[in-house]
Amino acid sequence: MYALTGLFAVLAAIFACMICCGFQQLKTAIDVLDASADFLAGTKRIFLLPVFFFFVQMMFIGFFMYAMISIYTMGEVTAEYDHITK
Repeated sequence: MYALTGLFAVLAAIFACMICCGFQQLKTAIDVLDASADFLAGTKRIFLLPVFFFFVQMMFIGFFMYAMISIYTMGEVTAEYDHITK
């Protein structure tokens, strides 16, 4: 147990040293997250945009399915080349 305590104490000291050495980068990252949170809080409509595009995409898929079913129910489609050879 004493060995594990010593190991974790050394690891904690290394971690604290890493935090102290990279404090400026950590502060910059926190500032970026704060700015993005402020942006999302200020523009609530950005949450509705994916929902809107989901419904637009569902309309296009519905139209595509309607067109495919219409073509499928027409029967076998064959090409006639008689008008090309004349």
